[in-house]
Amino acid sequence: MRNIILACAVTVFATSVAMAESEIDKSVIVNQSQNQMTNTQAVGFQNSANTGSTSIKNSKVGESVIVNSTNNLMTNTQAVGFRNTANTGSTSIKDSKVDKSILLNRSNNQMTNTQAIGVGNTANTGSLNVE
Repeated sequence: MRNIILACAVTVFATSVAMAESEIDKSVIVNQSQNQMTNTQAVGFQNSANTGSTSIKNSKVGESVIVNSTNNLMTNTQAVGFRNTANTGSTSIKDSKVDKSILLNRSNNQMTNTQAIGVGNTANTGSLNVE
């Protein structure tokens, strides 16, 4: 049986989805956020800011399909300071085991500004990251 998790976000709602310490098996995870004229900033010390993003952390992913298909138009994404993370229209997989899965990034990014300034900061727009 296939489980379908659909993460849709509109800039008005600024929705993001996070899954932690999960077992994701034979699933389809799709991020189809539409981000227009957004300002996503993580400033200071160990902060996180997300707009229209999905995150999988400390999980097991097996025989699944993960798609990041976002439209990012005129976005500003910044991580400033120390160990901050800012994401717009991105999918992040961190500290997880991914096995026999398909990862696909089909993002459309136009007029975006993405900056990581300082020590240990990350900033992503329309990306699919595996750490």
